[in-house]
Amino acid sequence: MKGQQKGNGLSDNSLEQEKEQGLSSEEKHLVAIMRKQVSGPLPSAEEFQGYEFAVPGAGDRILKMAERQSEHRQRREMQELKIISRDSIWGLVFAFVFSLIAEIGAIVLIYTDHAIAGTVIGGTGLVAVVGAFIQGRNPRGSDSAM
Repeated sequence: MKGQQKGNGLSDNSLEQEKEQGLSSEEKHLVAIMRKQVSGPLPSAEEFQGYEFAVPGAGDRILKMAERQSEHRQRREMQELKIISRDSIWGLVFAFVFSLIAEIGAIVLIYTDHAIAGTVIGGTGLVAVVGAFIQGRNPRGSDSAM
């Protein structure tokens, strides 16, 4: 049975060689557990020390890079909010202008004996204003009503 291939591609010989590398089963267990995962823009304090040891000033450069990235992200988010706000305001303005023109047209049509057409156009203008105000109160992307 020695030297026989297993399903994972390792032979019994290679498994025995692995056991003979000088690590006790406790040490192998500790190695398997000692895994570290860091999430975020900055490395851990130990890694900072390693960078500073390898290249003096590297830790400071890493911090400045993270700060610049954070400032850039915040500026972009502020720009995005301004654009969304501007678009919302322009949407309300255009809806109001459209509604005003539609209502004036509806009044003219009703006075010239075109009551059905005047009512339809007037209703369309009213729906445009109501829809714009509803859309203005519920900005894009917020589906809290669902």
